[in-house]
Amino acid sequence: MWYTAKFTFGPVHSRRLGLSLGINMLGEKKKCTFNCAYCEIGKSKPSEVVPITFRYKPPVDAETFRKEIESAFKNLPEIDSATFGYMGETTLASHLETYLTIARKVKENVARPDKGPLISIFTNSTTLGDPAVRKVLAGFDLVMAKLDCAVQDCFNKVNRPDHSVPPVTAIIKNIALLREEMKSHAPNRLAIQTLLFKSMNPAIPSNMTGENLKALSEAYDFIKPDIVQVYTVARDPAETGIYAISAKDKDELRQYFQAHVKAKEIDIRIY
Repeated sequence: MWYTAKFTFGPVHSRRLGLSLGINMLGEKKKCTFNCAYCEIGKSKPSEVVPITFRYKPPVDAETFRKEIESAFKNLPEIDSATFGYMGETTLASHLETYLTIARKVKENVARPDKGPLISIFTNSTTLGDPAVRKVLAGFDLVMAKLDCAVQDCFNKVNRPDHSVPPVTAIIKNIALLREEMKSHAPNRLAIQTLLFKSMNPAIPSNMTGENLKALSEAYDFIKPDIVQVYTVARDPAETGIYAISAKDKDELRQYFQAHVKAKEIDIRIY
């Protein structure tokens, strides 16, 4: 069954989350601090790239959200995750904490035997310098924080951040701060999500370079997330000439990270 409502859509089969109920907090138009070259929801218009201080502030519609979530949790007992994300950077939604609280209460009331679904969120990590954002994120069962490039030049050309976005070194430190703050919210977990791709587009280099892979390994060791999710392009990207890495590339990446990431407790998954 597939449906689309005001806040919820799906469920969709996710490589990283299983069967996922999508939850969109950002309305019908994309709002993001990145203009990623590989974006799978389309090329951003200039008006859709916003600063990290931007907040989307529609009126709270708690009752509609509660009804949608309750219906999904009751009628779709097979979903593995209720996932906040999709139309850009979810932490730009000003009432995120309110909707998280509602989702948690509905989950408690439905009370599945397996204690599911996970209440998860995607973030591109650019707003994590804000303690208030980190506080809200720490309340999710699973936070998936983006880190595709740990080298600034790669970051600029691949993620194409708004001018307000801090340097990637600061972003890595902010993800580590979130990781530290999540320790008091156990068993909530932090995952780093890294999308790697190849490119035939001279303006957009692949982020599979030795320099970037080494820097990513060092960043994983510094942050010490519970999980690292390495994946690749699965749908048409925003820019031409970008394409998915191969099965052979994935095998080589698995071997590379096993050899170069010192923190062996990190669960590195390659999709």
